[in-house]
Order: sequence, then C-alpha cells, then structure tokens
Amino acid sequence: MSGRTRIFAASTALATGLVAGCDTGSQCTVATIAEAYEIYSPIVFTVLPEVLPKTVPGLAVNLGVFTVDTLAKYLIEHKVKPNRTWLLIEQAIQGQRKTTVFEIGTGRELKVTMNVNGQELQRFAFYVKERQFRVVIPENSMTRVSVTDASAGDGVARHGKVDQNLHGTRDLETAKVFRHELGQADPPEARAGDIRAKSFTGSMDLVNGAQAARFTGKGRPTIAACRSMPGAAWSNKFQDYDSKDKNLVWCIKTGSGHYGMATPDTSDGKGVFYLLWVQPGLPAPSVAPTPKKDVKIC
Repeated sequence: MSGRTRIFAASTALATGLVAGCDTGSQCTVATIAEAYEIYSPIVFTVLPEVLPKTVPGLAVNLGVFTVDTLAKYLIEHKVKPNRTWLLIEQAIQGQRKTTVFEIGTGRELKVTMNVNGQELQRFAFYVKERQFRVVIPENSMTRVSVTDASAGDGVARHGKVDQNLHGTRDLETAKVFRHELGQADPPEARAGDIRAKSFTGSMDLVNGAQAARFTGKGRPTIAACRSMPGAAWSNKFQDYDSKDKNLVWCIKTGSGHYGMATPDTSDGKGVFYLLWVQPGLPAPSVAPTPKKDVKIC
C-alpha cells in the first residue's frame, strides 16, 4: 500500500485507479447498484462495523478479503484487467485492518464520494494507483461509498435482473412481477409487464408492446444510440439469446416507451440484467441514507 495517506476532495475524479497494497477490513452491502457496464449510475456500498462484504454478480465482483500482508502479495501477483477498475475498501474488522477488493466492469473515468453517519464528507482518506482506488472507512461508523462516472454519462433510473426461472412477467419500470399458472390465462395485471420468462420452455420474450434490438456498435449503447435504432431492428425477442455469446447487448424499449439496455447473465446463462435510463416520465431515484434496520447484514 501507499505509505502515506493523502486527503482528497470528496468527489475526486479517478482517471487512474488507486492503491497498492493496503490491508483492510470492510463490510459492505450493496444498498443501491445500477449498471456497471460502460455508462455509470452510482454504485453505492453501505459499510457497517464488523460486517464482511456482499456484492451483486456481474456488476461489482468481489475478488476477496485481504490482510495487509496478503493484499500486498495479491497486488504484486495480479493486475487490473483492461476496461476494469478495482475498488478497495479498508476497514477494521475485529481489531485487524482488512481490505475487500471489488472489480468494477468499466475503464471509464470515475469519481468517489463518501457519506459518514449521514454527513457527506468533503475530505477523506483516499489513495490512487493504476486503475485501483482505495478508501479508508472511519471506525464505528455507518458509511456510504458511492462510485459514479466522472463524465456524467446517461443517468440510470431503474435496473435489475429477470431470471429465466421467473415463471411470470416483470414490469421493468416498477420491478413488479406477475406470476403465471400453467394451463391458466395470464392475470389481467400482467398486461403491465414487459418481459415474460417461461422456465418450462426456457423462453424469454418481450410482451405488451415491449421490444428489443441487438446492438452491434462499439462498446455499450447510449440512450441516443438506442433511440436511433431502425424500426426493422426491433422485435419481441432477444435476438441470439441462446447463442452463449458473452458480448451480447440489446437496446430495450418498454411497453410504456422507455429506453434501456440489457445483457445476458453470463454467470449461468439464464436470464438478463437490464437498466432503464433517466428520461421523460422516468426520473432518477433519490438516494437516501439506508436506515440501519433496513440494511442486510452480509
């Protein structure tokens, strides 16, 4: 780790990553996490005393929890992959300094902010080195660490996953799920849904006017790119969904006309991760401190 603690402004931009070698202990639960593809909405970690981390597969991957010595060895033997960034969160766990390392799926310029016990910090302990960044959590505090895109890309209003075994229809704007019974007509309220998953047939279709279009451009799509897709590209199917192509990405349009993107769940090949961008009729969610009683201990 870096020998000295440097104090930076709370929303320091990260063109390169951060730390080399500190140990740390950190307890994180993901309170809010919208896409970690290329266009960034805040990824927010709520850090509680004496709690080890939890993350969401495919968004911020947990690479492990390390002591000072084991982290130094890990950082020597492993390098940050292209188009990836490491977040290191250091905290005291049972009297020891430990670090949890998360890999975030972007190489874009990032910024970090920290809220401690409901107060946004203007200055805090922060280290930067080669697409790694590390924050040090004050002891005995409830801390929210937010990582966002420094370039202020398209905002994300909604995000989530539709599982292949859902056996129902999901409304992407509200995340409501309408279950279906085999051999029975769909419930009337299911007309609000956008994606229908049938576990017994393995199919995943867009319904009630929702559509998807395979995106083949460079990188990940933006809301402008999806809006400009030709009409012939859109259908009620996720094109090539069964192809096992890990680089698949689709533009999506809900039955209400809101745009977003989706990618397959490459961890098990079942289901899709999705997000909807901020747009008229779909504002950004407010991010309030998570009450202690509502935080899941990992």
